[in-house]
Amino acid sequence: RKLLKADKKCLVLFEPESTYTNTKLIFSAYKKLLENHYFGGAKNPRNPFKNCKNPSEIFSLHRRIQIEMRNTLNRIGFLANYDGSLRLRGEVPVSNLLKKLLKEEFNVKENSFYKQDYFISMPKWESIWSSENYEKIGIQIEELGGLKIYPYYTVWSPTSRRYLKLLLDYVTQNQAFLKAKTSVLDLGCGSGVLSFLFAQRLKTKYIYAVDTNPEAVRCTQVNFQLLQSESKLTAVNASIDSSSLNQLRETFRKNEFPNKFDIMVSNPPWLVASYLNPEHLLDYGSYDPKEKVLHGCFSLASQGLKDDGVFLLIYSDLGEILGLQPEDRISTLCKEYNLIIKNKKAIPFNDPSKIKEDIDPLQNFKARARIIPVSYTHLTLPTIYSV
Repeated sequence: RKLLKADKKCLVLFEPESTYTNTKLIFSAYKKLLENHYFGGAKNPRNPFKNCKNPSEIFSLHRRIQIEMRNTLNRIGFLANYDGSLRLRGEVPVSNLLKKLLKEEFNVKENSFYKQDYFISMPKWESIWSSENYEKIGIQIEELGGLKIYPYYTVWSPTSRRYLKLLLDYVTQNQAFLKAKTSVLDLGCGSGVLSFLFAQRLKTKYIYAVDTNPEAVRCTQVNFQLLQSESKLTAVNASIDSSSLNQLRETFRKNEFPNKFDIMVSNPPWLVASYLNPEHLLDYGSYDPKEKVLHGCFSLASQGLKDDGVFLLIYSDLGEILGLQPEDRISTLCKEYNLIIKNKKAIPFNDPSKIKEDIDPLQNFKARARIIPVSYTHLTLPTIYSV
């Protein structure tokens, strides 16, 4: 701990003689020490937020602490061989995903010799190993009739699915109206789970999907094949933020997307803040700097829906509660983009039965926040929006 604090550039490397089990135990113990440094322990708790004057200051300080903790923990790790094996002893798991990532990074060729000097941080390894397990066993989705989604590394896993229940309720209640629709555009598709719901429940003929993460596009394509749907999927890699709409429309044109859509659906990032780490693709699903993605979605809905089209937006008012957005933000954007809210329903941000005991200074604010499905329309266009 003293070494990491004294030298901000040093790395702490577990020796190859270390056992895998011990490295996990030591790393977990150090994570606990680091949490205690900021928040104290059960006997001597600390409150680093006591001087914060409002929720926005609490949020900003919490993010700064997250960044400091992440940067520190990312300096602890071990060596990995170019074939993806870990240079540790004992029962060491074998990761095909790590082997694939190393091959791509170093353009490794078979039967060639490479120095065994790849450093992998413990947080990165935990992320890779967790993702690999999800890819192998999948995540069962009740809203898809129990079918499984197999998420990829760097793609948000649909482990929290209360928003899917919201969307399914809307689809079920408006099934007669939606059945006649033939095209869906999924903005920020991720694993593709939102558009799959339309393909399976409504047999929507044409599914179009776009995401800024190329792995999300591949994930959507592969999972769609496993779904064995009669719908036709076209998925592309492109940014949907407001500064890239011209390039996005050109991408749509090249891939023969229609000019107008019956349905648009999106679950964009809910927090208007800069990325904790711009190289961390999962941050793109959490934060929306300057509301660029949100404005991009509204702009596309305003210009790209058919006259009887529907824009289904899943969003939360957590940003408003934290002081990151003005009050009633979605209603204001609807007026700005000539959309009308047709449908609205709210559920708590957190499932009260599954609240974790982790240190979370934003828990009180999350307890007040809601997720709401709402329908908006362009003149008479319906849409759903969750706050």
